[in-house]
Amino acid sequence: GNTRLFLQQEGVGAAGADIQLSGATPTVATSGSTFLPGALILKWGVLATPSDGDPVTFSGTFPNNVFALTMAESRNGTTNSATYFTALATTGFTYKSSTNSNDAVHYMAIGN
Repeated sequence: GNTRLFLQQEGVGAAGADIQLSGATPTVATSGSTFLPGALILKWGVLATPSDGDPVTFSGTFPNNVFALTMAESRNGTTNSATYFTALATTGFTYKSSTNSNDAVHYMAIGN
């Protein structure tokens, strides 16, 4: 296996609580992933010209859960649109928009 770094808290239970501080090697790119202390995973990406109903696949799956997903639209056009997601899963989500404005959308997801 791979060596990992842990912190053991004092005074929490008989042996203390182990908190994992290191994990998989980060992917540093436009769409990527990194490990956060406490066994959390952060994933991000950019949808260059998304259309309503486009499926989005994370850069690798979350092993267990996705806790939250946020999206922000880069406003290149003047059309007001509501962007949101459906079908959130450990593998990705479905992008939804009230208009197809072709503005880039940036997203971040956190899970474990």
